[in-house]
Amino acid sequence: MDSSGVCPDIWTYNILLGGLCDNGELEKALVIFEDMQKSEMGLDIVTYTTIIQGMCKAGKVEEAWGLFRSLSLKGVKPDVVTYTTMMLGLFRKGFH
Repeated sequence: MDSSGVCPDIWTYNILLGGLCDNGELEKALVIFEDMQKSEMGLDIVTYTTIIQGMCKAGKVEEAWGLFRSLSLKGVKPDVVTYTTMMLGLFRKGFH
């Protein structure tokens, strides 16, 4: 909850994460992502895909791959956007 008494929801956080990643501020996005994981807020596939995309964009494809592979352990099912995002990251990094 912020000082105005409003509690941001998952959609608000996903938009914030996307904006940070799009602007090259992955480290800030990762801090928020870690806070979200520690909170009682349930993360969705959009959250994970956004972070995976941000990692790939920042050249951290190995880290993105690790997060992608951990989704099943977290009980999160990747969707077509997640698979496409990860595949593009791998191809751009030279993994064929």
